[in-house]
Amino acid sequence: MAATTAVRWVGFLAAFGGLALGLAWAADPPAQPPPPAAGPAQPKADPAPVKPPKAVVAKAFAVAPVTTDLHRRLIRGGDPASLAVVLLDGSDLFPDPRTIDPGPLDLDAIYKALVAYRPDKTRSRVHVVTHFARIPNANENGIRLLDYAFEWLGRRTGFAAVSPASTYHNGSFSLADHVAPLREEKGADAAEPAVGDERVKAYPVRTPLSRVLTEGAAGVVDVLTRLDPTRDDWVPADVEKSAQAAIAGLKLARGGKLNFAFRIADRARLDDRNRNQTRERVRGLARRWAEEHGLELGSFSY
Repeated sequence: MAATTAVRWVGFLAAFGGLALGLAWAADPPAQPPPPAAGPAQPKADPAPVKPPKAVVAKAFAVAPVTTDLHRRLIRGGDPASLAVVLLDGSDLFPDPRTIDPGPLDLDAIYKALVAYRPDKTRSRVHVVTHFARIPNANENGIRLLDYAFEWLGRRTGFAAVSPASTYHNGSFSLADHVAPLREEKGADAAEPAVGDERVKAYPVRTPLSRVLTEGAAGVVDVLTRLDPTRDDWVPADVEKSAQAAIAGLKLARGGKLNFAFRIADRARLDDRNRNQTRERVRGLARRWAEEHGLELGSFSY
C-alpha cells in the first residue's frame, strides 16, 4: 500500500511539474537580442569617512582622535596611520623613583575608549604619551613596563602598532589642566589646513587636541628646509621669504603665540661645544619671525 501511494505521489508531482513547465514555456516571450557589451568596470567610490569617537577625559588619562595633519606633525612618530592618542599622568603612576602604582589607571575605561575607534588591524596606530612633572631619578624599568603594558592593550583593542613616548615638565604638571581643551566639543572636527610651500608650512590651531599639543598656541610654523646655525648666512633668502609668506597667510590675531619646528643640520645639533649658541640662534630667529607679525614666540624645537 505504501509503495502504491509513493508511486501515485511521484506520478502526481511529475504531472504537475510537466504542466508547470509547459505553462512556463507557453508564457515565454520571443527571444530578445543579447544586451550590449558592458563597458569597463567603474572604480568603486571610497566609503564615506567615519566620524571619529569623541575625546574621553578621566582623572589619570585622556584619549583623543588624531584627525589632522597638524596632529600628526605634533605627535612624535605621527603618520597617516595614526588614529588615536592616549595621554597619561605619569606622576600618579610613579609616586617615587622606586615605585610603580597602576592603581590610578582605569584600564577598562581606556580599553573601551580605544575599541570605539574600530582600528584597522593591519595598519592603525595609537600613540601613548606619558607626562612626568620631572625626570624620574630611576625606575627606567618601570617606564618600560608601562610601555609594554600599553603595547599589549593597543593590540588587544585592534591596533597594529603602538608608539609610546614620554614628556617631562619643569617640576610641575597637572593632567586636568593640560587636557582641559578636550572637554570642549567645539571645534573637534575643524580643519587645520596648511599654508606655505616646500620650504616652510604654517598651520592654524583650531582643534581641541592641537590646543593641548601646542599648549595654547595660535599657530605652528614647520620649517622643512634643513638649516645650519653654525654658518654666518644660515637662513637662505628663499627660506626667509617662504616663512614670512606662510606666517602672514595664517592671518592670526595680534598677540597670539606661535610655535616653531625646525630641522637643524647634524653638525650643529650634535656639536656640544656650540650647543648653547645654536639654541640661542634658533630661538632668536623664531622670535624675530613671530614679532614681525605682531605675535609672540610660544615654543620652538629642532
